[in-house]
Amino acid sequence: MRTLVFFTLLLVVGLYCFRDYGLSWDEITQRQLGTVTLNYITGKDKGLLNSKDRSYGQLFETCLIGVEKMMGFSNQDTQKIFYMRHLVTFFLFYISVVFFFFFCREAFHDSSLALLGCLMLVIFPRIFAHAFINSKDIPFLSFMIISSWSAIRFIEKPSLFNAVVHSFCSALAIDSRISISCVFIIGITAFLYVSRIVVLSDRRAMKTTALLVFYVICTVSLSVLMWPSLWENPLGNFISYFGRALNFDWSGSVLYMGQWLFPVRHQVPWHYLPVWIGITVPLVFLFLFFTGSTYGIYQTILHFKEAIKRPYLILSLMWFFIPIVILAVLKSNLCNGWRHVFFVYPALVILAVEGYRFLAQGQWWRRIVVTTLVYGQIAVLIVTMVKLHPYEHFYLNELTGSRHEEALKKFQLDLWLVEFRPALEYILKTDRRPHIKVYLSESDGRLEVEILPANQHQRFIFVHNPREADYNIFDFYRWHDQKDLSIFGKKVYSLIIDQTEVLFVYKKV
Repeated sequence: MRTLVFFTLLLVVGLYCFRDYGLSWDEITQRQLGTVTLNYITGKDKGLLNSKDRSYGQLFETCLIGVEKMMGFSNQDTQKIFYMRHLVTFFLFYISVVFFFFFCREAFHDSSLALLGCLMLVIFPRIFAHAFINSKDIPFLSFMIISSWSAIRFIEKPSLFNAVVHSFCSALAIDSRISISCVFIIGITAFLYVSRIVVLSDRRAMKTTALLVFYVICTVSLSVLMWPSLWENPLGNFISYFGRALNFDWSGSVLYMGQWLFPVRHQVPWHYLPVWIGITVPLVFLFLFFTGSTYGIYQTILHFKEAIKRPYLILSLMWFFIPIVILAVLKSNLCNGWRHVFFVYPALVILAVEGYRFLAQGQWWRRIVVTTLVYGQIAVLIVTMVKLHPYEHFYLNELTGSRHEEALKKFQLDLWLVEFRPALEYILKTDRRPHIKVYLSESDGRLEVEILPANQHQRFIFVHNPREADYNIFDFYRWHDQKDLSIFGKKVYSLIIDQTEVLFVYKKV
């Protein structure tokens, strides 16, 4: 009953708030990728082969364009299109949470612990916000959850059916993020599969070793089949995309620990991901994760034969640590927090639940204490998310201090500029002129007009000189240290998130 209530509430919340979020700048390019992919599949043109984004996963984006076509939207229905994209992206995440429940229930043999894991997955503010606006990283996270569930089923119960299912799920994940997913899904499946054969001397499994070979061949074949830009030169394009995924060419800068760094110049330090994870994951979750991962490493090293009987623990350790280490060693270009590796968060949650179970064992008072801590943290997070909504991706934990403003001077929390939407909506609401000149401190903020009503798009005239504008919209990151912005007019609007002014609008007077 509790499980049904949880999933019903999660669906209701998603349906209620999917229209609240702004437009992330990647959504425009992702939609274009889906469009050229569908055109390539249907034989209209070969623009996909020249697309600069052809190395990105195309499966989910093509599905979104398919839904767009079925709904009969025209190119002018941009608000409806992006609302649809937000809803479908959330629905995919919702489905993955269901599979996460199945995974945790099989791992812990306890529906209560499985439900706790699902709570920890969806109550993480940053992931929740991205579950609507991020059609790049959330599909990969979702398919990684689904493929991990199918991996455990295949490893524990090898059969032709489970091999086919896992091949399909693996291909979905690989076609969402080509680099690390290939190493993780295929490599770790093979490692755990073979380990059970060798360590447990499982004669039945030894007789079905051919299934592993079948799985690999089937996964590679399905991955190519569902990745159209690989069709003309599968091996050559795969190698090219793999290298590009590890070190993508992006010339922008990121604010990290108070300094503006350029990833393309390899200025991002090795501790970038650990620090971002450390300041954004709720502290109680981090504590449980450290406990669970320590216990898991101990069990794996000293009692491997017993640990391999519970492959979910080894899988989760490898799922979390291998990608982080690989990216640090290869000095991959990273930006915009740790959204590129959001897919490791479910592994963090599994290890955190393992930590909870370990700490709750023994005397009754231990269970009461750790349960109070966990559900107290969840309650605080729910209240925090309500306050931050729809800017949950601005969430930081207590390690950054009590003043959100100081943290914003050290870390860039929103590279996708969704906070520009309410500023543009304010201008439309308060200024009835047919044409309004607007200057944006971040020029890509103009993309937010695409999620506004279609009949309002033409009212904005975006200018490059703030002195020519009727309204100037400034973001916190590059303008908070300006001593006097009154030369641009009167401040008429501020977007305040967690008691911090993150965006402000000046009107010419």
